[in-house]
Amino acid sequence: MTPYTTTSDSSRTSSRESRPTVPVIRAAERPVSLVASPVVLEHPIAQHALTALRHRQTVGLDFRAHCHQLLLVLALEATRSMALQTKVPGAGQGEEAQVLAKPIVFLAASRAAMGIAACLREFLPETVFGSVTLDPAGSGSRLEPRLHVFHARSLSEVRVVLFQPIVASGLSATLALNLLRKSGANDVALLSYITSAQGLARIRTGFPEVPVFTAAIDQGWANQLGPLPGIWNFEERLCE
Repeated sequence: MTPYTTTSDSSRTSSRESRPTVPVIRAAERPVSLVASPVVLEHPIAQHALTALRHRQTVGLDFRAHCHQLLLVLALEATRSMALQTKVPGAGQGEEAQVLAKPIVFLAASRAAMGIAACLREFLPETVFGSVTLDPAGSGSRLEPRLHVFHARSLSEVRVVLFQPIVASGLSATLALNLLRKSGANDVALLSYITSAQGLARIRTGFPEVPVFTAAIDQGWANQLGPLPGIWNFEERLCE
């Protein structure tokens, strides 16, 4: 099978930017008119899982379990607004029923995200899973995003859920979103455990229509460490 693959010529840009003030709304208070505003999940399970991920003594199976737990709550919130359509069942199957009007395509935006996303396969059995990879282009420092999806319908006909566990500068997220836009996606949501205020501002500047669902927005940011306080050694602990 050959994956649906698309590339873009987007280049690496500087991550230096001033700390912005970003309007934030809570999941329980989200009005329809502000659906694209950043949504911080205050669900008790989400905040409990995030606290466990931030704690340095959470390792191994416990760390991965809380990763799965938090992703599940994020996915539930990100699909809350999906439209339904009426389906007429076959003869003898009862009354009309409602089903999703669009299929879901779930894309992992990093290698760590690919492993975590496996927990959703049983929860969303009809979902198509894929990834967006960022690979060096040629011999320079430019990053080129590539989209990999098997058996997917046109991206203009689906809800695309993009998952990046931690959004730091926002560079990789914006490169992925730009590729999705060029590929025809017009209904996209971004999920992240934690995002920095700077990264969120970069996303909002380029993609104001994309709703961002996160468990926390961290105000501090460092070039090497990402959002502060963030999640300590995220990828290393994920593999322990």
